[in-house]
Amino acid sequence: MAKNSSVTEQIKKTGVLTVAVDLTALGERMSGLERYAYRITEALIHTTRKTRFILVVRNKVPELLQDWRRISKVSFCVIKGDNKLLVNQLRLPVVMKKLKADRYLFPAFPVPLRFHEPNTYGLIADLACFHCPETMKRSSVLFFRRGYDHTVKTSRKVITISQESRNNILSKYVYFRHRIEKEDVILAPCAPDTKAGRPAEDVIDAVRAKYDLPERYWLCLCTMEPRKNLPMLLQAYRELRQAGELLPPLVLAGREGWKNKQLHEEIRRLEAEDTGSAEDILYMKSLYVMGAVPEEDLPALYAGAECFLFPSKYEGFGLPPLEAQSYGVQKVVVSNIPVLREVMGNTAFYFENTPEDLKKALLQARVWQGCGVNKIRRNLARFSWRRSAEAIWNEMEKDERA
Repeated sequence: MAKNSSVTEQIKKTGVLTVAVDLTALGERMSGLERYAYRITEALIHTTRKTRFILVVRNKVPELLQDWRRISKVSFCVIKGDNKLLVNQLRLPVVMKKLKADRYLFPAFPVPLRFHEPNTYGLIADLACFHCPETMKRSSVLFFRRGYDHTVKTSRKVITISQESRNNILSKYVYFRHRIEKEDVILAPCAPDTKAGRPAEDVIDAVRAKYDLPERYWLCLCTMEPRKNLPMLLQAYRELRQAGELLPPLVLAGREGWKNKQLHEEIRRLEAEDTGSAEDILYMKSLYVMGAVPEEDLPALYAGAECFLFPSKYEGFGLPPLEAQSYGVQKVVVSNIPVLREVMGNTAFYFENTPEDLKKALLQARVWQGCGVNKIRRNLARFSWRRSAEAIWNEMEKDERA
């Protein structure tokens, strides 16, 4: 790992630390990594003292960051450029270096390959590019593998979001030429929105009407990509329907990802058979594909769901099931993978990642009453953006003058 340089004269005299944060990934539609960058930066801004933040964004200050303009210790640096990769790898390193910050934070994507400044803190959320490369585009596999190697080599500390990911990073890089030790990895987990809570019923009804959703539905929300295992979920729904089983309609939400030929084939199969049942008018349509949903509509979309489904094969953390609970969903069904066990504890219904076990889980979820409110509340309390920000800040604030 890269070592910390001596503190600057400014820090010695004033105690004020300047932190440059790469937020060029933030835009109108955000996936998990972008949302992590937003939330952890927000928490850092509101929990640190004697700090100045320079937030580096692409083309314009995103709408969700506009309120931060009123915070005196926050300033923005705008980089122009339409190509995300070129901005990230060519322009960003030059701009960040010119800022002459005391600390550099990359909370979404790997540290750019041409950036080699000391006091750098980079995020490695998961090692999907090593553990399940078949679920990614080849260009993305190469980008993340090289980027993570560089992040380990360059960063004073690596940030990650779960104990499972931390263990994987330590195992992967134990024999790396820049050997990584336990103390080199900061555990700063994801967390639900601090303002989360079940929206008012009229708000839920308004979002339901906006998207023409049924009164009862089960929800799956994630980026549509192979490791989310959505084809298997649709297959299970279709086969149960063919067997005469009635389930609440499935709402599939999230932005379009990559390598989704199989997913779209399953969507077409289910829609082709979606002729309804005379037995129950509520189930006349079994699938609603929404695509990307604006941030402001997500709380009500979550809250309106009778059950939340998350069949992912691999995650760095797995925030959506936890978010669903934070908005009042008591029935959460997830795949039995280590990181979801870590995050959800005993508050979810687990299934092995096979079509048959998933079908059994869906049938059991139909009659399951869900997890108790108090148990869910205790689980949610285990995670906090403030505590995660403090874990990062405690490392950033360390002085190595001695």
